[in-house]
Amino acid sequence: MTSTNARIGRHDKPVTTWVLMLAGLLITLYMLLIGSNGNPAFSWFLAAPAALGLLGAWFAARNDSPGWMIASGVWGIALIPALIFAITLISGP
Repeated sequence: MTSTNARIGRHDKPVTTWVLMLAGLLITLYMLLIGSNGNPAFSWFLAAPAALGLLGAWFAARNDSPGWMIASGVWGIALIPALIFAITLISGP
């Protein structure tokens, strides 16, 4: 058997994907707590949850977990509108 045949059918748990999804959630909650206050660095934080979600999707794809790949990508991208919705509810339009 070659090394590629030994991997077929083996599905590891995508722990890296879970950690990146959690990190995206924590960064989103952090942004909700600190607010923007006109800080230009806040704009860079808006891209972080989506980037972490897509990075987690990439790790899930490498781990042969298509369900977690889709979940992580959607999770990371959906955190941005969720953040905007939460800020609107808290501080008003």
